[in-house]
Amino acid sequence: LLLSKTRPDGGGSGSKRRRERLLEAPHDQPVTARLAAAASRRADLESLLAASPANASLEQFRALVVDQNVAGKRSAVSRQKLWAQLRQRYLLDHTIPECAAFLSAMEATSSPPERGLLCLLMMARTDRLFRDITLETISPLLGRDGSAVPTEQVQESLQHYLKGNAVAWSSETVLSIRQHLLAALKDFGLLRGSITKRT
Repeated sequence: LLLSKTRPDGGGSGSKRRRERLLEAPHDQPVTARLAAAASRRADLESLLAASPANASLEQFRALVVDQNVAGKRSAVSRQKLWAQLRQRYLLDHTIPECAAFLSAMEATSSPPERGLLCLLMMARTDRLFRDITLETISPLLGRDGSAVPTEQVQESLQHYLKGNAVAWSSETVLSIRQHLLAALKDFGLLRGSITKRT
């Protein structure tokens, strides 16, 4: 998902050059099944950010999750898995401009709704499937509070989307993706409810 390019820092003739990592354009991103494994991991992200120093590096973030276990996971395997999932969803790398802006904005607010929307935007930028299905099936419902989310329609849209992108996954994977997608939107504050989700 990342490209790298070197660009001048400051513009002067003696300025240093720095390596900047860039996300692929949204339409160039692959369609992945990462949502089949977990939803937003927002609670774990919040625990990590609360324990992190300002402008923490990628290595510091990793050490907090894997070595210091700030999220309270039971095993080394689960900590490694969590780290991979947090990286996939939120990048946690200041050398990526969009991530640097995300981390700065998260640090600037303590409002749970605002932080939820920031997490939504970052995850939507890093996960094409999450972004596209949310835009197609959930965004049109957000104009009215209390609108019921037709989960079967979300499932059908997901299946149609995968077929259109020549992706074939098991029915169990597709169901898990739908469940985790809706759970993530609840984590971010766009939906509420357990069995029946509403805006």
